[in-house]
Amino acid sequence: AVLADAAGVARGSVIVAPAEGAMVVVAVDLPDPGAGREYLCWAEVGGSRTRVGTMWLTGNVAWWSGPATLPAGIGPGARFGVSLVSVASGGLGDAVLTGGL
Repeated sequence: AVLADAAGVARGSVIVAPAEGAMVVVAVDLPDPGAGREYLCWAEVGGSRTRVGTMWLTGNVAWWSGPATLPAGIGPGARFGVSLVSVASGGLGDAVLTGGL
């Protein structure tokens, strides 16, 4: 799936392997999150978001990969996103990138 910002500019992608319970998320050109904030990725099925993981930031590339507890029913119609959140909040925040299968 392609991940795009609010203007529709593609800035990342998601590869999902539901049978293996694994996922890879890559995004480019995201601003530095700043102190006390981080980017996290999530999956959404039926309007309910599941946190997948905190992204690593190397230069202008943010990424996350590994085993993931994916929501039941993941497949066509699922949405994915990246949010910028406060580390202290523990919430899922507002999406800065989104895309769907």
